[in-house]
Amino acid sequence: MGKKKHTDKDLFGASALPEQPASTPFTSVSVRVSLLVALLLRWTLSLWGYSGLDSPPMYGDFEAQRHWLEITTQLPTKLWYRYDLQYWGLDYPPLTAYHSLLLGYIANAINPSWVALDASRGNEDKNLKMFMRYTAIVTDLIINMSATLVFCKMCSKSKTRSEQNTLLLLALIQPGLLLIDHGHFQYNSAMLGFTLWFVVCMAKKQYALGSVFFCLALGFKQMALYYALPVFFYLLGVCVGVAKRSGAISGLKQLAIIGISVLLTMGIMFSPFMGSFEDVGQVIHRIFPVGRGLYEDKVANFWCAISIIIKMKVLFTTESLVRISIGATLLAVLPSSIHLFYSQLSPPKIALANPSRKLLLALLNGSLAFFLFSFQVHEKSILIPLMPATMLLAQSDGLAWEGSVFITTAVFSMFPLLRRDGLAVPTVALTLIFNILYGFPSVFESEGKPFLLVRAAIGGLYALMSTLVFCESFVNESPVPKLPDLYTVVNALVSFGVFGLLFLRYNYVQLFMDDPVVVGGAKKKTK
Repeated sequence: MGKKKHTDKDLFGASALPEQPASTPFTSVSVRVSLLVALLLRWTLSLWGYSGLDSPPMYGDFEAQRHWLEITTQLPTKLWYRYDLQYWGLDYPPLTAYHSLLLGYIANAINPSWVALDASRGNEDKNLKMFMRYTAIVTDLIINMSATLVFCKMCSKSKTRSEQNTLLLLALIQPGLLLIDHGHFQYNSAMLGFTLWFVVCMAKKQYALGSVFFCLALGFKQMALYYALPVFFYLLGVCVGVAKRSGAISGLKQLAIIGISVLLTMGIMFSPFMGSFEDVGQVIHRIFPVGRGLYEDKVANFWCAISIIIKMKVLFTTESLVRISIGATLLAVLPSSIHLFYSQLSPPKIALANPSRKLLLALLNGSLAFFLFSFQVHEKSILIPLMPATMLLAQSDGLAWEGSVFITTAVFSMFPLLRRDGLAVPTVALTLIFNILYGFPSVFESEGKPFLLVRAAIGGLYALMSTLVFCESFVNESPVPKLPDLYTVVNALVSFGVFGLLFLRYNYVQLFMDDPVVVGGAKKKTK
């Protein structure tokens, strides 16, 4: 069948999904170069500051992660979620605790003073810092970078070699994750990597194994719940689809296999804490600390944005705010999740260029809805929708400029946090590297670039961001004395505006423009 150029434009001027020629797979050289660059950037970032450096008595996230190595190695399991909760008490699910226990054993073997109970608090020994930095890199490499490599290979059937290599490199050096995990210091790469392994398994129709991976993501960080509704509706659609095509018994069998996989995985992870209802309740209480409030700091979500006019925390009780945020989140998530469910009832019989596109779009829309409307959101939570957005950066997925703007804005929204950690220079540098390599061309030069008006708006947005970054970095005082955190508030408002528009855009693409590219260039429009 002869190929013809796809020129249909949407209301933003971008091609819905430009066709791509079939190509050869990754070369070992390109993979090695991408991995080397990614590891080098992570190592370079580790030489900069981190959360809580020289900031007693509580220090920061670096100390929290180190402290969990201490309590898991020095205390019985029963006390992990109870010991001195005022000093960085453990508040992540059990898999994080087991990860800390493993790293704690290694740390104790190298230098017991690093994890000595109580006596190690605030330890800033340079060798300990190096050890912790390397644990973040190795965790990232084993779980997240490996998943990224497999995903990019899996979705490269109709991409040019150049596009394959670009997607792999961009996914490995996405600046948001690098700056938080290897600068600020956390282990988000594990949770995101497990979720990406879930996506890979879904594309390969390995539903039970994929369910295990998603349980591991939930078991590592409760923020993986941002993905939970799309995942639930996807797997439910798979089971109903099997029943529709092969009979009710086959559908129930598929449902049972997935259900048993989930129950076994979660049961094993939580088994050490099932000695009593009190123990289970304590773990749940620590994982979901409702008392912390509707949001933290100046986060770029709906509740923080409207707080300038409507003081939600004053007008409503915590219990009411929980109910309101749950209702708003469900209203925002359900359209894309239900659409994903129906898409699985009659999956395409043709080989798609990116078999995970529908799932990634729903994960993106669902997690971004959680970020914008859910309870107790932190600015770092933007990394959750950023993962599927990054995996949709390939030009053949038709979302290149949207992803570029999203990644740039996400990093900008975290700038106040990163600047406090002494990471202003690497934040600007990594953002520029990303945009020079891909962001600016995707917005202003590529075939799928948006209309002139949208490009002008993006250019103005980037100019405003640059001005705010300059002011936050070099202008010591707010021009309005009564508003000392003016720059941070404006940052949050600008970022929320962009996130809100992108949320509408991504939902529009999923619900009304899901026109998949198939291997070989033929196109079949979804009904």
